[in-house]
Amino acid sequence: MTDEPPAPQGVALAAETMGDLLVFWGFKRSMGVLWTVLYLQRRAMTQEEIAAATGLSLGSVSMTLGELERWGVVHRKLVPRDRRRFYVAETDVRSMVSRVLRERELHKLRGVIQNLEAAGELLREPPHDASGSHKRDSILMAQRMDSLVELAQLGEQLVQKLIQVGQVDLGRLPDLARKRR
Repeated sequence: MTDEPPAPQGVALAAETMGDLLVFWGFKRSMGVLWTVLYLQRRAMTQEEIAAATGLSLGSVSMTLGELERWGVVHRKLVPRDRRRFYVAETDVRSMVSRVLRERELHKLRGVIQNLEAAGELLREPPHDASGSHKRDSILMAQRMDSLVELAQLGEQLVQKLIQVGQVDLGRLPDLARKRR
């Protein structure tokens, strides 16, 4: 057996792939790249080492580490007799994803539900001087708004279930789609 380090191109491919995935989820690419490099390491790394491993500037590494620390996916680690700052990645991926789902997706879905419910209420109460066809249109829109609220509530339930047990039952989703056709 040789004592050679892991293939750097494998680490680079993984980091780029996670960077792409985080962009898809609405995060910065650098967050995915940096976290992945730390996650794959067996030891804590300094900002300078992270910059060298990722190709990011020291300024970008510093800002990205701050963001990742706020999300709780990167932590500082003290190294005895060394004044530099060292960083490690959170390795409990399920906990990490649950935190993001709870703090971002659930918050967003709850705001969507509130706004759609408010829109439905406004549509249910057309102006008193509205003509018959305008009232019918308003009632139809309110009914369709109810469908959107129900879909958003289902999304909220799915995210809550995923956070709670790590599994999702999509059983109601096809029923909801058929019901609205």
